[in-house]
Amino acid sequence: AGAADADFVFGDFNEPSHSDWNEAAVKAGYQPMVVDYPTVKAIEAKGFVDTFRTHFPDVAAKPGFTWTPTSEPTATDDHHDRIDFALARAASLKVLDAGIVGEKAPQADIVVTPWPSDHRATFAKVSF
Repeated sequence: AGAADADFVFGDFNEPSHSDWNEAAVKAGYQPMVVDYPTVKAIEAKGFVDTFRTHFPDVAAKPGFTWTPTSEPTATDDHHDRIDFALARAASLKVLDAGIVGEKAPQADIVVTPWPSDHRATFAKVSF
């Protein structure tokens, strides 16, 4: 493995992250309780970083919901959350930018209209 090697994991995990279900998210009213979801945590234990949460560490200021653009965040028949991830691992990894791609601002940092999915996408710009 050379110095410029990097590994990436992308996807719809259908499970939120422990870093989004913390005390700050509860206080902001985004989540009903703290939950220590295991999947992202297990990948991070292998040396990966959650590029979005690395770039935006304050979940109250930037929740980054990817689920779902098909209803309003106030809808009582669904729960908006971040379940789509871009995780990266490299010896000298730097997250230069990250964000959400979707149907409208402020939910999306990059707007695409019409938006073709029931999930918003996530992106990251990294160097290593």
